[in-house]
Amino acid sequence: MNAQDGVIARCQGDSTKARTAFTAARREVEKDGGTAARLPLPLSASLGAIDGGLERKEQAIQEGPPRCELLPVSKDAIDGAAPSH
Repeated sequence: MNAQDGVIARCQGDSTKARTAFTAARREVEKDGGTAARLPLPLSASLGAIDGGLERKEQAIQEGPPRCELLPVSKDAIDGAAPSH
């Protein structure tokens, strides 16, 4: 299961399946946490979306700034300026 499965389950009104999918997706992202230094923005977006799916609003909001600080515009003028990657 992945975050997309969680979104689909949420849209279908199956909150139990959604929670299971988002929880599994979070575990997978955390296991692959070694990519955080290389891909901070996509990882931040993934964790933020997963935490949002788990109805953990504060954690979802907090994922953004620390990861964005890993790749500021001063270090990467292209990707640092485009947090939607």
